[in-house]
Amino acid sequence: MGDNGAEDPEEFVLNLAFTGDPGRHQAQLLPRWGGRLCVTRQQRSYRELLGIQRQLQGSAGKELGLRVLGSSIDEYANAVDLQVVVLEERARAALKARYGPGAVQATAALTPLV
Repeated sequence: MGDNGAEDPEEFVLNLAFTGDPGRHQAQLLPRWGGRLCVTRQQRSYRELLGIQRQLQGSAGKELGLRVLGSSIDEYANAVDLQVVVLEERARAALKARYGPGAVQATAALTPLV
């Protein structure tokens, strides 16, 4: 809980996200936690996002013709943030087709004029 001194579960809300049934997870956690609890459902697990990130920094990024500058995992958006030099529409469509809508949020450092 860090240095905030909160030792009592009633002093904050424990937020957890799962890819499965949130009701089942909440029912299992409530007796163990005893405090305020927020359980949400995400489409992709952290492990899946990490796999996507690794693929894009490696062979998949090259296959798609991307010059990757960097990437990170956005847990709140449940997506991989991908920074590339240039992002053409065909590459954006290929990312969506390969990983699904919203899985990769790509931004480009440069925008082609033509």
